[in-house]
Amino acid sequence: MSRPLRVLIVDGQEGDARLILQSLREGGYAPFSLRVDSAQALALALETQPWDVALCEYALPKYDGTAALALIRSRKPDLPVIFLTGALAVDAAIRLVKAGAYDCVLKDGLTRLPRAVEQAIGESIAQRLHEEMQQALHNTTEQLRGVLEAAIDGIIEIDASGTIMLANAQAHHLFGWPPGALISQPISTIMPQEHWEQHRNEIQVFLKTGNSASLEPITEVTGLHHDGTELYCEHSVSPLMHYSGEQRFVVTLRDITARKQAERLLATQYTVAQILIEASTLEEAYAKILPTLGTCLDWGVGNIWHIDPAVNLLRCIETWQAPQMEAAEFLADSRQRTFAPGVGTPGRAWGSNEPLWISDISTDSNCPRAPLAAKTGLHAAIEAPIMTEKRIYGIIEFLDLKIRDPDTLALKMLGDIGLKVGLYLERKETEELLQAANAQLAEIVRSAPVAITAVDNENKVLTWNPTAEHLFGWTEAEVLGKPIPTIPEDKYDEHVTTLQQVLAGKIITRCEVQRKNKNGKMLLLSCSKS
Repeated sequence: MSRPLRVLIVDGQEGDARLILQSLREGGYAPFSLRVDSAQALALALETQPWDVALCEYALPKYDGTAALALIRSRKPDLPVIFLTGALAVDAAIRLVKAGAYDCVLKDGLTRLPRAVEQAIGESIAQRLHEEMQQALHNTTEQLRGVLEAAIDGIIEIDASGTIMLANAQAHHLFGWPPGALISQPISTIMPQEHWEQHRNEIQVFLKTGNSASLEPITEVTGLHHDGTELYCEHSVSPLMHYSGEQRFVVTLRDITARKQAERLLATQYTVAQILIEASTLEEAYAKILPTLGTCLDWGVGNIWHIDPAVNLLRCIETWQAPQMEAAEFLADSRQRTFAPGVGTPGRAWGSNEPLWISDISTDSNCPRAPLAAKTGLHAAIEAPIMTEKRIYGIIEFLDLKIRDPDTLALKMLGDIGLKVGLYLERKETEELLQAANAQLAEIVRSAPVAITAVDNENKVLTWNPTAEHLFGWTEAEVLGKPIPTIPEDKYDEHVTTLQQVLAGKIITRCEVQRKNKNGKMLLLSCSKS
């Protein structure tokens, strides 16, 4: 049976709208649609009709697709928006998603549209989570822009053997060397050997052919800082004929480590959001979230603590360690510990309701685990509350072998993740309460000493309790999903009229009605309807 779908199409072409609707029908939907192509028509449609999804053309003849998205977000922030386009650059698609679009579907790939619509509607129950993700994405992008605007390019001149002949101040700053210290060093000092081998081969091809096309214009490489850490660089190599007649090469480097980190954090936020949407249990979610965050942030050990309301203490309910770690004793100790508000690093994050960064817990005066942390080699710690606006549920914690200075971006991202997990827990609690209420209602209906039946607006049976089986003779299996069989033919119009009144909100109590049982016997009954 086709699923009903209320779809608002923002598109200037009637023909495109027909193709869209045909794709939805082929995907199992029965769409009710309205096509608009202006801001005025879109605003009116949003105010006068409820919609399940909005499908928006990116490039409109009379209207701008991004403006349409902004209008929808301002009027109906929970309405999923999917963009349809003939062709769209990756960066443009990313901007649309950042602005609140759920997905972008190419018009020559409309077979993907029904699935995209299904996913978008399913995700609407987590709209608050989605909005927070968009805000976090916007904040991180703004921070990334600030980093890129302040980036400093390094310029290095090398000879054909890869010896650094000249390096500017920015290059020394980028790789952490004192001024002038890079001169006469092999370029492998600041670049892993495998990258230099590739460039040496390119240089040899150039020296033989004179064809500068053999030198890749811009590539990404891993750089080596003087302190031993790695950094990501965009770099290019260009030939330069030295005044001495020697062939040399100019290497231009730009630090893109911050960009790489931000991309990784954004990807991690999206992954965690997907885990929370797809996980059926809390245990399943935590088992995936800890390694995802630990790997992204490059931390060695992770714990999740939950508040035990019976004693008002934090208890560790999930642990993780990176493959290279040997922290089994520390994790086992964490499993057995409890923390009160303000005690230890988890308790301090709980007491403040704020993310917390400790550069070295082994020397921290308020850390009961400090001796064992020192024995394990653990130093830095990061803590973030799992919470909503109304309640705190627990703490996400990561620890590492290194002493690490606070990373504002990572700290904020983990704080945002804590809010998202808190919303997930709140939603799960609501679902459990609803399930319990439904189960209680079902038991009341099942055990009621009076016949209780329920029908939908098409007069098909939804509920048929044991007393109804006894009174009318039909079993539940015989009537569910079928037109109610108890209405005498001469009473059917009267039944339809009262059904319409009830659907309009009227409550009818203690009225006398005639009904028939399975054997055709007429019964005079006292009936209430709501």
